[in-house]
Amino acid sequence: MTEMTPELTEALDWFVKLRDTRADDGLRQRFDQWHGADPRNAAAWQEAEALWNCFDPVEREISTLRKRDATLNRRAMLGMLSGAALIGAGGWYVSRPAFWADVTTAPGQMHAFNMADGSRVELGGRSALAFDETLGQRSLEVLSGEAFVTVQAGSAPLRMQLGGAEVLSQQAEVNLKLAADRAQLSVGSGAVQLRLANATGQTVEAGQQVSFDESRLLAQRQVDRKDIGAWRQGRLVFQAEPLRNVLHEISRYRGGRIIAAGEGPASIPVTAVFDAKQPDSALDTIVGTLGLKQLDLPAGVTVIYA
Repeated sequence: MTEMTPELTEALDWFVKLRDTRADDGLRQRFDQWHGADPRNAAAWQEAEALWNCFDPVEREISTLRKRDATLNRRAMLGMLSGAALIGAGGWYVSRPAFWADVTTAPGQMHAFNMADGSRVELGGRSALAFDETLGQRSLEVLSGEAFVTVQAGSAPLRMQLGGAEVLSQQAEVNLKLAADRAQLSVGSGAVQLRLANATGQTVEAGQQVSFDESRLLAQRQVDRKDIGAWRQGRLVFQAEPLRNVLHEISRYRGGRIIAAGEGPASIPVTAVFDAKQPDSALDTIVGTLGLKQLDLPAGVTVIYA
């Protein structure tokens, strides 16, 4: 894990100063003197460059804020960068479930309940779900996170909403998940009908897993049925899953937000089984095995980078 050493703190401070519109040749000369004064400074500067690349998606917004207030210091900059990361990529979770969910779970918490028709719903960590059983309705929507649904036979199919698509089932076991960049449907038993927003539809049978966005299928494969919903037994199972998605899942049991900096690290395929009750250990294993680095920032943000 990367620590905020005095040298790294000073290097980040130099990054902020040099990007200030008021930066002049005198400032750059002082930076050169600092950089060459100690090998630890040069190493910290290299580390800071890698970290700063993590913040590219929000740098434009930060530049705008700096123009409005030229007095913003390093601490304020890092705080805003952390906050922007949370709002930009995690705000959907913070806002939508708070208004629409009937059931929510905290990071690491699991919760199960039965619907009036006898169907059983199990929610994973940091998840949110809405359901409707009024006036003969039989429907639910996964707003964030993950749910395993054991659908009991009824007079009409259970309608499940996931990532803008509709899943219809008369009787089945299904795992519904909103990952970092896609929705994922896995069928443990029975069969379901998947209907995307563009009216594309297909049958998904036991042992099959499909990933999709609102309008198209992204991937389809056979999976071991015992691994479907394995999180209910405390196992987080990944098969050639991009690191960005793995970190998203770990954060649901660890709390906070974990960012994979750069397309290279974010796309690394990960095949592993982790203990959901030990998310920090899972993160340590990923960082150590893949030769990456970790830095914990304010506001619960953790950056994983090369």
